[in-house]
Amino acid sequence: MEVHEGITVAIISTFNPSAMSSELIEGTFVQREALAERLVDIFEQSARRKTKHSVLLVGPRGIGKSHLVSLVYHRLKVKTDLADRFCIAYLREDEWGITSFLDLLLQTLRTASEEVGAPSPPAVGEISGLTRAQAEDCVWRALQGMLGTKTLFLIIENLNAVFEKIGEQGQRQWRALMQTYPQWAILATTPALFSDISRQVSPFYGFFEVIHLQPLSVDDSIALLKRLAHCNNDADVAAFLDTAVGRARVRAVQHIAGGNHRIFVLFYEFLTQAGSVHFLKPLLKTVDALTPYYQAQMSKLSPQQQKIVNFLCEYRSPATVTNIATNCFTTHQTAASQLKQLLTDRYVRVDRVGREAFYELAEPLLRICVEAKSHRERPLYLLVDFIRYWFSRDELEHKLSDASEQDPGKGYFLAALKQYDSQDSHVHLSPEIASLCAALSQRKGTPEKLRGQAEELAALSHIEEDWAHYIRALIFLKKASQGIPILEERLEKDPQDIKVLRSLASAHGSVGSTDLAEQFLDRAIRLSPNEGLLLWDKGDFLARKNQHQKALAAYEQAVFFEPDLAPLVAVAKAGVLVRMKNLRAARETLSSHLREGDRIRGVFFLYGLTFGNEGRNKEALEYFGKAARAFEDDSNAWGNMGFALCRLGRYDEAIEPLERSLALNPAGHKDYAHLHYEALLETKQYAKAAEVASPEDLSHNIFHQLLKIANLRPQQGKLQQELLELKNAHEAVAWQDAFLGGLIELASFASRNFKVRGDLEDLQIWNSALRELFSGQEKFSILLKLFDVLTRVKVFKDRKALLELPREQRLLLIKEETEEEFSNP
Repeated sequence: MEVHEGITVAIISTFNPSAMSSELIEGTFVQREALAERLVDIFEQSARRKTKHSVLLVGPRGIGKSHLVSLVYHRLKVKTDLADRFCIAYLREDEWGITSFLDLLLQTLRTASEEVGAPSPPAVGEISGLTRAQAEDCVWRALQGMLGTKTLFLIIENLNAVFEKIGEQGQRQWRALMQTYPQWAILATTPALFSDISRQVSPFYGFFEVIHLQPLSVDDSIALLKRLAHCNNDADVAAFLDTAVGRARVRAVQHIAGGNHRIFVLFYEFLTQAGSVHFLKPLLKTVDALTPYYQAQMSKLSPQQQKIVNFLCEYRSPATVTNIATNCFTTHQTAASQLKQLLTDRYVRVDRVGREAFYELAEPLLRICVEAKSHRERPLYLLVDFIRYWFSRDELEHKLSDASEQDPGKGYFLAALKQYDSQDSHVHLSPEIASLCAALSQRKGTPEKLRGQAEELAALSHIEEDWAHYIRALIFLKKASQGIPILEERLEKDPQDIKVLRSLASAHGSVGSTDLAEQFLDRAIRLSPNEGLLLWDKGDFLARKNQHQKALAAYEQAVFFEPDLAPLVAVAKAGVLVRMKNLRAARETLSSHLREGDRIRGVFFLYGLTFGNEGRNKEALEYFGKAARAFEDDSNAWGNMGFALCRLGRYDEAIEPLERSLALNPAGHKDYAHLHYEALLETKQYAKAAEVASPEDLSHNIFHQLLKIANLRPQQGKLQQELLELKNAHEAVAWQDAFLGGLIELASFASRNFKVRGDLEDLQIWNSALRELFSGQEKFSILLKLFDVLTRVKVFKDRKALLELPREQRLLLIKEETEEEFSNP
């Protein structure tokens, strides 16, 4: 540890994790905890059992192989119960002294001896006069004597280099020795698979369990940086990484690091200075730290391979084999052959589009070894890219205005601002923005997670100046008003920027400034009358104003000019047709896009809605179910699924989708809550209904149960039985009060709707049944009076009976506007 100005700072070894303390190794370990636990278990079992296991970790330079094996080493070392079962030999990452099988045995013996604190056996010092075979046997006997019955746990990095040095003969000797004396358990690493492992005729073919290490994801990268901040007691950086801006900026530079642990450790110091005008110094220091490493990697390549890598460093974009061959003055066949080897060695990566293959550097920072030699006084392109991806245009302009003429950062700020105006600008950010946008569309995850993703999208799209996604994120966050001044400032600089005009229209529309929103949209359409996205937006505005025919026409134009919009516009068009009650046309609009319903929100839902509005609940249920499964956050899909199940009488199945709908949107459609209570009552889950429903909702749902009983027109005895069962379903006071409330609502309903002879006969039966059941019970006295008066008025035409009720009770049976009519027939 170092101490600077009273702060304890951890010394993180970027290129040699094995030199770090076990505490630091654990403290900065991310992403692979499950794998680490499995490796520890594998080698612990190898120590305890006769069967031995060997693992080969494969991953490019800087991916964290050394960190992982160091962590496994330390975790096994502290297991004191294994001390008499195995011996560890942890070879250095670069064992320059190994050139033969004998060297490998010697180094293993020396390392194992050092591990247990024992001197090398005396016999080893006398091998110089022996033949090679005798020397190998002598060293192995010494190693075997030290081991006894213990397992030898050998950690060996860069196995590819060791195999190359000992040759095939050495490999065969080693493999034969391990077969004869199965005491070896090996944890090895390599930057890439190599022929000595992958060829079927190789001695070690099939010997190792091969595990490919994956690069850091954005979340893993943030976790690593936060752990580094914690180890360095840097609360400010840790807090910054918890913000949406911090996450977005790590996401923005993720492509530079390529998910590489080592690069993020090297850039950590820059992160700690990100808020300072002196940020360039740590960034250049990072370059100095990286350059020797990558220059060493370049030196390992053949001249032809160096030439190809040099071209890709300068070209800075994916290139075809033809392009590479032309610029490297070589044949297509030679370039393809060299690229194949570079691909195997993980120097390049390839993307295939149709029959064409596009190659680029697997590690963009490899460019540094070229630029560091040739940039002279001009800014390093790599650092210009980093600055451009890290800061927004506004921040760069602010930094430029604050920089003095002598400030070395001024040239970098200017170069980064020029990059903002280049054609490709931040094109690499598009996949990250797309993934965040898709996450918001899918809406999978907790509200907190979705909010965090929206905040990241806002910060990242601000850097890219992708104003459509920027405003979309702010609208999701209900902060669109915050983006309007930024967009207006951009519009002042370029009044004909269609993307800004469209985004301003969206922003103003979301805050209720409809007229202003339409003005901006119309202005954009005048500038670009054939742009499908603008016409789609126009259709949405017209639909919100209930100008349905004009909206449909705008949607047709949008698809005419941009056919790729057809699936999305079809959803908008179908929504308008459903509101117009043109259900068949809505289905026809969506039918050709049903195969895309799993990824386009609204296709399945609206298709189901067309059936539901026709009372075809079975067909509706099928598509509501598909919509809910495809978009699990869609409360309306779950709610309508529950609705269809209720209408099909499948109340027990309806409860779960209705509860999911209400959990997703508690303040949503009230009908879903009523259906939920109805389903609970129909399935006789009275206690749960009394617990979750409000008194008013419970009372209203009991009214519907009573109405169902009334519609069956039972005789008095059966009616009394049904009423008692419903009343006694639950003894809670809330239930009893709701039962009474439901009966009072039924009286009000009967007053307005019981008119024909059969209804009036039923009313007499209800009056008699209620009096028989509840006469003498004070709680039901008002109810009994209501039914008595209602029966006299309806059956015996005694309208003056209403005057026996206080006015507030009369109004339960008649509307206020008809009160005088009833009182004065």
